[in-house]
Amino acid sequence: MICTRLINASRTRMKDIKVEKLIVGLGYISLKNSAGGAGLSYVLRNRLHGGCSHLEDAGNFEGKPLEEIAELFMDHHSPLKASLGLAAINSTAPHDSNTYSETDIIDLLNIRNGEKVGMVGRFEPLVKKILTLTPNLVVLEEPSHFHNQQDDKHSNDELKDCRIVIITATTLLNKTFEPILEASANADRKVLLGASTPLYPEFYEGTGINFASGVIVEDADRVAAIAAQGGGVRNFRGLTRKVTLLINSEKNHKKI
Repeated sequence: MICTRLINASRTRMKDIKVEKLIVGLGYISLKNSAGGAGLSYVLRNRLHGGCSHLEDAGNFEGKPLEEIAELFMDHHSPLKASLGLAAINSTAPHDSNTYSETDIIDLLNIRNGEKVGMVGRFEPLVKKILTLTPNLVVLEEPSHFHNQQDDKHSNDELKDCRIVIITATTLLNKTFEPILEASANADRKVLLGASTPLYPEFYEGTGINFASGVIVEDADRVAAIAAQGGGVRNFRGLTRKVTLLINSEKNHKKI
């Protein structure tokens, strides 16, 4: 299972590490751990229900073992708890990898005129760039991929003849990542994209993902302050560094 794979990929890096600072903002969760690492994860606001209290342990997360918080990523009923878990996981991602690239993801994808591109989750800046390269762009947005509705299969069918598929990392939170991967099986270039993207090379082996494009937090305290005040990716500029993990293609295509 994808959730278990990601936790297992990060577990060994969490030993004796605790949560130092946790911010649950309107747009992002920011988590700084006691080893100095920091991670981000998107908040699916449209999935928050049940009044004004969304976390029963609110006020008690700081000081807890990081691994305990990471386990919340397994929660299939609360996307907010899953986001807490993903932020914890992202806070220990390796940053010394020589497989990182800072080349623009559009350049890495090498999109050719006429190729069909599928995009799960709308990344407006990328839409404009892609349309200058090919007119064949399909964007899947809410409600289909965010709510697991019955029309998911029909929507995902549109990905089957795409050569390139760009997938938002929020699919890890609402647990639609695996069916989208299955629908994208014919694509020869697939990327997981967004500030929530986990940067663990071993997690992607066998998934078919070629690029994992996320961020490294370089000023954890300032990012936390911005997240606490409702800020997001645009506000994080200069405080995070965009990187793309280049996945080993041979290992990647040995199916899990």
